[in-house]
Amino acid sequence: EIAVEPSFDGHVYNGDFETGDLTKWEAHCGDVKVVKSDDGYAAQLGCNHQWAGTLVQKNIPLEANTDYVMTVKAKGVSGVPTDAEADFKTELRDSTSESVLDGTGLCLTVTDDWTVYTAKFNSGNSTNVYLKLFSFGTGNVVLMDDFSIAVAPEEPEEPEVENLIVNGDFTDGKNGWNIDGWCAANVAIV
Repeated sequence: EIAVEPSFDGHVYNGDFETGDLTKWEAHCGDVKVVKSDDGYAAQLGCNHQWAGTLVQKNIPLEANTDYVMTVKAKGVSGVPTDAEADFKTELRDSTSESVLDGTGLCLTVTDDWTVYTAKFNSGNSTNVYLKLFSFGTGNVVLMDDFSIAVAPEEPEEPEVENLIVNGDFTDGKNGWNIDGWCAANVAIV
């Protein structure tokens, strides 16, 4: 077998799991492994009777006060969560304060089809984070693949609109308005 170098998108190592293993990831609790999937390999997170299947990647570098997009592809394999609010959850936590970065604590229900999930977030003061992926619900098994974090594209600026109507809010009475005709007597500024 040919060794595959782990992918790196500038933030996440081996987010596509194409090494065929959990290189750069830590498995905690539950049943976590890499399996063959429709298009290569994927992480499989299974939840046993008490513990959520959890994957962690530490030391993910971010630029402070920068907008990012976090993306993961997932699908359910078996089981229905009986006492959980979602099939899987993602979190980015600051490596120092342990706080979850706003917008990254996604609780999502998956289907048996691959679906891409995204979350936009700002890094705030965080420059080093760790990623946690969880699978919830006894017997629940989730496949996750193509995890990435990228700088968010610039939002296009809205064009400046020139107001072509003089005194459109009537703050200057009827100034700028030509009021005549059959209803002119009925026009009043209140």
